[in-house]
Amino acid sequence: MILSAEEWHNEAVPTVLRSGPYRVYFFSHEPNEPPHVHVDRDDQSAKFWLDPVTLALNL
Repeated sequence: MILSAEEWHNEAVPTVLRSGPYRVYFFSHEPNEPPHVHVDRDDQSAKFWLDPVTLALNL
């Protein structure tokens, strides 16, 4: 079976939390970046540094 990019993203990237329309997840290998999580809702995405909690990127 061949997965679409969206299906692969949803299956291969660990989800930490789902709350309503939000999905919080991380990539297991993102070298050279401080600890952070990604948050998606529909077609929008944000990245938050964890220490201290700060918005890093908003798309």
